[in-house]
Parts: sequence; C-alpha cells; structure tokens
Amino acid sequence: MNLYSHFEEKGYRVEAYVPNSDADIDAFEIRILIQGEQKKVLYLPLSHLPVFGLDVGDAQELELFAAAMMEALPEASSYDVAASAALDAIEEKFSGARVRVKFAQRLMPDTGPGPFEWTCDAFVVTAAGVLGSREAVEKWMGIASPELGNLTPKEALHTGMAREVLALLARQMKSER
Repeated sequence: MNLYSHFEEKGYRVEAYVPNSDADIDAFEIRILIQGEQKKVLYLPLSHLPVFGLDVGDAQELELFAAAMMEALPEASSYDVAASAALDAIEEKFSGARVRVKFAQRLMPDTGPGPFEWTCDAFVVTAAGVLGSREAVEKWMGIASPELGNLTPKEALHTGMAREVLALLARQMKSER
C-alpha cells in the first residue's frame, strides 16, 4: 500500500493508503493514530483501482468519509471503545465492512489453518479461564458481531482487530455480571 494522503486533527493523525499491487485489497486503508500508535484501521472501497491515478469519485468519497469520521471522533485524549464503535458504524455506512470481510476471507483459505491461526489459539487458551472452558470460547469465537463489522471474533483476529475483540469480550463479561 502507498500513502495517498494524511492529515492531523483533534490529536489524531489519519493516513489513507491506496493499493499498489494486485495483492493489495481494492480499498483505501485508513489508519488512525494517536501519538504514533495505531488505534484503528478502516477500509473504504475503491470504485476503480488507481492504475493511472485516483478516480475523482473515490477522492470525493474519501473526503466525505474523513469528514464523517472526524465529526464522530472525540478529542484523541478521550478515545475509547465507544469512539471505536462509532468508527465501525461509519465504515459500515460506507460499505467498508464488506471489504473487511473480503480481506478476512482472503487471509483464511478453506484449505486449513491460516497464518494467524496461532493468534486465535492463544486467545482461546487465555480467554478459557475467563469464560469457563475452551469449548465456550471456541463457540463465542464463531458468532458474528455487528460490533466487529459482522465478523466473527476469529475473523476479526485474522484481520488485526485484537483490541476490538478484547473490548467486545470485556463488554460481554461486564454485562453478564
């Protein structure tokens, strides 16, 4: 991915990347950072791959996405799970969740464990102590959640959403108490 554009506002640095090869996903990859630490990655579908430059419509869609995103975000010092969920809702509105699912499917071929299988297994082992058993965690890992862009926790871990999966688990544990 190549850096297309970036800006800083409300204490965030927002970077938009575009694909530079057929191996990349056909979407903007939007990275949200606070003090150099990546907090969130969102996807915004491209209507055309930027072979000879970015399509004007895609550039305008990115501007609308960025405006909606910054309107929903609090100051960076107040970034929390609710802000992350607001970003997920914006991504869903702009069809980015479909891109995330496509990306997750690309990472998880049907032919066996993917390169991130160890992450899921490590998570299951760790969370089993909290949820009571490995079987309970494995069942939970297979249930799609709107809070994860309609991905299962397992799929979300495969796409690098470990913090979001942990936040979901924490919320569910809190609601069960």
